[in-house]
Formats: sequence, C-alpha cells, structure tokens
Amino acid sequence: MKKNSLVGQLPRIFTDPWQRALRMKRAEKTLKQDWEQRLGADVHLEVAELREWLSAHPKEVQILAYLMNEDLYVP
Repeated sequence: MKKNSLVGQLPRIFTDPWQRALRMKRAEKTLKQDWEQRLGADVHLEVAELREWLSAHPKEVQILAYLMNEDLYVP
C-alpha cells in the first residue's frame, strides 16, 4: 500500500510549484546559516527576534531611521 501512495505522489513532486518551494526552503536555510556564521548563533537569534518585533510595530520606519542615524543628537 505504501508503494502505491508514493507512486501517486510522484507527479506532484516534480511540478514547478513543488520544486520552487524546495528551492525556497534551501535558500532560506542557507541564508540563515550564513547570518548565524557572520553574527554568531546567539546574536543572530536576538536580532531575528528584534526583527520580528520591529516588523509588527506601527512605527517600524521611524525606529529604523532612528537606528540608522549616526548624528542623532548633533545640531
């Protein structure tokens, strides 16, 4: 029975959407590993949590501008 159910899934596995989803998952995994290597696993986790919080915040753009402004308090 298992063999028949797997054979029935083969056409779905080879469809463009299925393959696209697989490539996307691989790319996400690779990018995550890259950032973890660059930042360190602990820092990456903290920044990822901050990013998630920030993306849901109504003043996301203003907060990003604040963080990016080097001369924040220079007249």
